[in-house]
Amino acid sequence: MRWLLVGFVFLLVACGSEGNPLANTEWRLVALGNADAPAEVVGGNPTAEFTTAEDMTGWTGCNSYAARYRARESELRLDDLMWTEAGCPSQALFRQEQRMQDALATVERFEVSGEQLTLHSEGGQVLVFERAAQ
Repeated sequence: MRWLLVGFVFLLVACGSEGNPLANTEWRLVALGNADAPAEVVGGNPTAEFTTAEDMTGWTGCNSYAARYRARESELRLDDLMWTEAGCPSQALFRQEQRMQDALATVERFEVSGEQLTLHSEGGQVLVFERAAQ
């Protein structure tokens, strides 16, 4: 009976992230901005890491962030988005961070294509990531 219970719990955990292609993935931001022509990232090595089926963390190039997320089919919602508030070493990184924060705050959907993740936000903004080497 105990082995049956252990097997059932294992099955629940395994199935919990199976339908979520973002769970346990790590990405590096390469472009952001208007979907028609997103601008290349100016530096700072911004990231997004979906650490579990519900939690994500990342780096903007100046500050770290964290959020709870819900991914269902192609829909994505970030909740409880929090940022640290350190300064940026340059105006270019500061402007890039502001655009990244604005886009993350209004993410509506995502798409994974090969080694690329695109987050789509309100107003036609996108964040384009490449899978980080592991």
